[in-house]
Amino acid sequence: MRVILIGACLLLLLLLTQFNAMAIAGELSKDVKLLERANVFSHGEILSQATKNEQFAAYRRICVNWTKLGTSELAEMMAAGTPAGKLYAAALIWETNCYRGNPEKMKSGFDRLKDDKSKVVYRSGCLLLEHTVGEIASSFIKDGQFKEFGVSRWCEKPVKGK
Repeated sequence: MRVILIGACLLLLLLLTQFNAMAIAGELSKDVKLLERANVFSHGEILSQATKNEQFAAYRRICVNWTKLGTSELAEMMAAGTPAGKLYAAALIWETNCYRGNPEKMKSGFDRLKDDKSKVVYRSGCLLLEHTVGEIASSFIKDGQFKEFGVSRWCEKPVKGK
Protein backbone atom coordinates (compact mmCIF):
# COMPACT_ATOMS: atom_id res chain seq x y z
CA MET A 1 0.00 0.00 0.00
CA ARG A 2 2.79 2.38 0.94
CA VAL A 3 4.58 1.74 -2.39
CA ILE A 4 1.41 2.54 -4.34
CA LEU A 5 0.91 5.76 -2.37
CA ILE A 6 4.52 6.85 -2.96
CA GLY A 7 4.22 5.99 -6.66
CA ALA A 8 0.97 7.97 -6.93
CA CYS A 9 2.61 10.98 -5.23
CA LEU A 10 5.59 10.83 -7.58
CA LEU A 11 3.28 10.60 -10.59
CA LEU A 12 1.28 13.59 -9.36
CA LEU A 13 4.49 15.57 -8.80
CA LEU A 14 5.67 14.74 -12.32
CA LEU A 15 2.34 15.82 -13.81
CA LEU A 16 2.38 19.10 -11.88
CA THR A 17 5.95 19.79 -13.01
CA GLN A 18 5.00 19.17 -16.64
CA PHE A 19 1.91 21.37 -16.32
CA ASN A 20 4.00 24.18 -14.80
CA ALA A 21 6.57 23.91 -17.61
CA MET A 22 3.79 24.10 -20.22
CA ALA A 23 2.27 27.12 -18.47
CA ILE A 24 5.64 28.91 -18.45
CA ALA A 25 6.21 28.08 -22.12
CA GLY A 26 2.76 29.44 -22.99
CA GLU A 27 3.40 32.63 -21.01
CA LEU A 28 6.78 33.04 -22.71
CA SER A 29 5.14 32.73 -26.13
CA LYS A 30 2.80 35.59 -25.18
CA ASP A 31 5.76 37.61 -23.93
CA VAL A 32 7.73 36.97 -27.14
CA LYS A 33 4.77 38.12 -29.26
CA LEU A 34 4.34 41.23 -27.08
CA LEU A 35 7.99 42.18 -27.55
CA GLU A 36 7.99 41.29 -31.26
CA ARG A 37 5.18 43.83 -31.82
CA ALA A 38 6.54 46.48 -29.42
CA ASN A 39 6.35 50.04 -30.68
CA VAL A 40 8.71 51.41 -28.00
CA PHE A 41 12.03 50.07 -26.70
CA SER A 42 11.73 50.71 -22.99
CA HIS A 43 13.57 50.16 -19.74
CA GLY A 44 12.37 49.95 -16.18
CA GLU A 45 9.60 48.25 -14.27
CA ILE A 46 7.60 51.45 -13.74
CA LEU A 47 6.75 54.14 -16.28
CA SER A 48 5.39 57.62 -15.65
CA GLN A 49 2.37 57.97 -13.37
CA ALA A 50 3.30 54.69 -11.66
CA THR A 51 2.07 52.51 -14.53
CA LYS A 52 3.62 49.08 -14.96
CA ASN A 53 5.90 48.64 -17.99
CA GLU A 54 4.43 45.44 -19.48
CA GLN A 55 7.10 45.21 -22.19
CA PHE A 56 10.03 45.36 -19.79
CA ALA A 57 8.25 42.94 -17.43
CA ALA A 58 7.89 40.51 -20.38
CA TYR A 59 11.59 40.96 -21.21
CA ARG A 60 12.59 40.18 -17.60
CA ARG A 61 10.31 37.09 -17.48
CA ILE A 62 11.97 35.77 -20.63
CA CYS A 63 15.44 36.45 -19.17
CA VAL A 64 14.54 34.53 -16.00
CA ASN A 65 13.17 31.58 -18.01
CA TRP A 66 15.73 31.74 -20.84
CA THR A 67 16.14 27.94 -21.02
CA LYS A 68 12.57 27.64 -22.27
CA LEU A 69 13.13 30.16 -25.09
CA GLY A 70 13.79 28.62 -28.48
CA THR A 71 16.35 30.06 -30.87
CA SER A 72 13.68 29.92 -33.58
CA GLU A 73 11.57 32.39 -31.56
CA LEU A 74 14.49 34.82 -31.42
CA ALA A 75 15.14 34.37 -35.14
CA GLU A 76 11.46 35.14 -35.84
CA MET A 77 11.65 38.27 -33.66
CA MET A 78 14.74 39.43 -35.56
CA ALA A 79 13.09 38.76 -38.94
CA ALA A 80 9.52 39.95 -38.39
CA GLY A 81 9.73 42.23 -35.38
CA THR A 82 9.14 45.95 -35.25
CA PRO A 83 12.30 48.05 -34.81
CA ALA A 84 11.78 47.91 -31.03
CA GLY A 85 11.03 44.17 -31.26
CA LYS A 86 14.32 43.57 -33.06
CA LEU A 87 16.20 45.43 -30.31
CA TYR A 88 14.52 43.27 -27.66
CA ALA A 89 15.45 40.18 -29.71
CA ALA A 90 19.08 41.33 -29.93
CA ALA A 91 19.16 41.89 -26.15
CA LEU A 92 17.72 38.40 -25.60
CA ILE A 93 20.28 36.91 -28.00
CA TRP A 94 22.97 38.58 -25.87
CA GLU A 95 21.46 37.28 -22.64
CA THR A 96 20.84 33.70 -23.77
CA ASN A 97 24.33 33.35 -25.27
CA CYS A 98 25.85 34.83 -22.14
CA TYR A 99 23.95 32.35 -19.95
CA ARG A 100 24.88 29.45 -22.26
CA GLY A 101 28.56 30.38 -22.07
CA ASN A 102 28.84 31.50 -25.71
CA PRO A 103 30.37 34.97 -25.32
CA GLU A 104 31.53 35.00 -28.94
CA LYS A 105 27.87 35.01 -30.06
CA MET A 106 26.54 37.53 -27.52
CA LYS A 107 26.77 40.58 -29.77
CA SER A 108 25.50 38.83 -32.92
CA GLY A 109 21.98 40.29 -32.71
CA PHE A 110 23.24 43.83 -32.24
CA ASP A 111 25.84 43.30 -34.99
CA ARG A 112 22.98 42.61 -37.41
CA LEU A 113 21.24 45.84 -36.40
CA LYS A 114 24.16 48.28 -36.25
CA ASP A 115 23.48 49.70 -39.75
CA ASP A 116 19.68 49.81 -39.38
CA LYS A 117 18.40 53.35 -40.00
CA SER A 118 14.86 52.63 -38.75
CA LYS A 119 13.64 55.06 -36.11
CA VAL A 120 12.60 53.82 -32.71
CA VAL A 121 11.43 55.51 -29.52
CA TYR A 122 13.37 54.68 -26.37
CA ARG A 123 11.50 55.14 -23.10
CA SER A 124 12.76 55.21 -19.56
CA GLY A 125 10.20 56.43 -17.03
CA CYS A 126 8.64 59.54 -18.54
CA LEU A 127 11.62 60.25 -20.80
CA LEU A 128 10.96 59.57 -24.51
CA LEU A 129 13.82 59.82 -27.03
CA GLU A 130 13.94 58.96 -30.73
CA HIS A 131 17.03 57.19 -32.09
CA THR A 132 17.86 54.88 -34.94
CA VAL A 133 18.01 51.16 -34.26
CA GLY A 134 21.65 51.28 -35.42
CA GLU A 135 22.58 53.93 -32.85
CA ILE A 136 21.12 51.86 -30.04
CA ALA A 137 22.69 48.62 -31.33
CA SER A 138 26.10 50.31 -31.66
CA SER A 139 25.88 51.51 -28.06
CA PHE A 140 25.20 47.95 -26.86
CA ILE A 141 28.12 46.64 -28.91
CA LYS A 142 30.48 49.26 -27.52
CA ASP A 143 29.30 49.59 -23.91
CA GLY A 144 26.93 46.69 -23.17
CA GLN A 145 24.12 49.15 -22.59
CA PHE A 146 22.06 52.00 -24.00
CA LYS A 147 21.23 54.72 -21.50
CA GLU A 148 19.86 52.81 -18.46
CA PHE A 149 19.10 49.60 -20.40
CA GLY A 150 21.98 47.23 -19.73
CA VAL A 151 22.56 43.59 -20.50
CA SER A 152 24.52 40.95 -18.56
CA ARG A 153 28.17 41.85 -18.27
CA TRP A 154 29.66 38.86 -16.44
CA CYS A 155 31.06 37.36 -19.63
CA GLU A 156 32.09 40.66 -21.23
CA LYS A 157 35.83 40.05 -20.90
CA PRO A 158 36.15 37.30 -23.59
CA VAL A 159 34.61 39.57 -26.25
CA LYS A 160 36.33 42.85 -25.31
CA GLY A 161 37.68 44.70 -28.31
CA LYS A 162 35.40 43.08 -30.88
